[in-house]
Amino acid sequence: MPYIFQSSSSQTFSAGGMADVISSMRISLTKKQKPRIDLESLRAQNSTIPVSSIPVELLRKIFDIYVYEPYPAKIGFRSMEPDSGGDPLLLGQICSYWRNVAVNSSSLWSTVVVSQPTDRHIHLVNLWLERAAERPLDVTFNQPDNVTSAWTILNAFVSRSRFWRRIDLTVPLELLSHFAVLLQSPRRCDMLEHVDFFTRSPISGQLSDYDLAHPAWRTNLLRQIWSFFYTSPSLSSVYWVDGFQSCVHEHVPFAQMTSIHLNTLARLNAEDTIAFMRLFPNLRSLTTTISSSSSSSSLPLLKPSIHTYPISLAQLETLHLVVHIPISTIFSSITLPSLHCLRLVSVACQQPLFPDSTVLDDFFCRSNCQLVTLNYVDPHVAEPCLQKLLAMPALQSLTYFDCDGRVTDSTILSLMRRNPNGRHSLIPRLEELYFMNCDTTDIAVSDMVSSRIPALKVFQFYSEREGRLVGPTDWYY
Repeated sequence: MPYIFQSSSSQTFSAGGMADVISSMRISLTKKQKPRIDLESLRAQNSTIPVSSIPVELLRKIFDIYVYEPYPAKIGFRSMEPDSGGDPLLLGQICSYWRNVAVNSSSLWSTVVVSQPTDRHIHLVNLWLERAAERPLDVTFNQPDNVTSAWTILNAFVSRSRFWRRIDLTVPLELLSHFAVLLQSPRRCDMLEHVDFFTRSPISGQLSDYDLAHPAWRTNLLRQIWSFFYTSPSLSSVYWVDGFQSCVHEHVPFAQMTSIHLNTLARLNAEDTIAFMRLFPNLRSLTTTISSSSSSSSLPLLKPSIHTYPISLAQLETLHLVVHIPISTIFSSITLPSLHCLRLVSVACQQPLFPDSTVLDDFFCRSNCQLVTLNYVDPHVAEPCLQKLLAMPALQSLTYFDCDGRVTDSTILSLMRRNPNGRHSLIPRLEELYFMNCDTTDIAVSDMVSSRIPALKVFQFYSEREGRLVGPTDWYY
């Protein structure tokens, strides 16, 4: 996405500025698979086609590719660092023809990223919003250190709330009540699909001691704000940073939710995780923390109910659990037939995540899913259990596997075995492999990697014997 306040676009072009932009566009386009556009032939020194003669539709496609980089591929992780692409302001400095096309291409201006806002950003924000016209808006606003500038820019964003599509907003506490008032009826946000909303500590000292000493003040305001977000009939994805009382209440459109990320302030125990998942029948992605205690004690929506059968979430494709306790209870109680990506990360847990390994085996058999990505960060998993896991039918479509359980040559050699048809008998489609606790010999690892190239494209092992990372540069084939 374009990061509008990191470029030098407001400065005067250097003598080679035009060539620099063309070169930058050529580099950007060569990274793309589709569409393939030969900018070199369009702007080579001996070209007879001037840049002002490029057809408008083609130029707009070039501009879109230049400006927009894809969102980070990692699912479920909050990232405040924008993935910067090209700056559309630069496009208007090539020639009047390009400027006219860029200014009137609203898609170039529909993503706005503001970090550490100051007064000089206010004009640029208004410019972006004006040129975006009625396009759906993706807005990121973070690290506000100036209350006055932050308030002015937030006002501008809220004035276009009916066009919000994705918002990632950080609001200082001293502006929280004002922000809640801004969102009152008849304000609408019917196009809103994703919300990542966060409050930060005061930056001006304008909050009274009473406000700071009474968390209910903040909770009530957050409930109002989230209730406004929930009025969108398009909302399907949320990042809940605060406690349950602030964001999970009766106004949540449970059936609409397909992607939920809970941070560590809203952690669940095993039983409450199951109850929480029941609330969202159409969930496709869930990220949460599992601990021995739960912060949901005051949440009536999670009152326990008696169920003697596993719940089935037919559409859940991605499950990311940061775990402090064994989680056999959870996987004994759920069925996920569409699961493609499973991330299990053990944090300060002194036992295996599955003391009874048959629980995970039964889960995969019951779900009949086909994993593509598996992160199994459990330092206490026994190697025989790991080898049994790798042989399960549910894992034979894996392209990515990351494990920090201890492995020896026994596991490495098992990954070399082949069927009579010459195909690897375990996870034959593997493209990325990470073993972070290897007690293996170099020759075994080297032979295994050699046997899997070219299908295996990325590999990394941490050698316990040598205390170092081992990667592709350590062998020659």
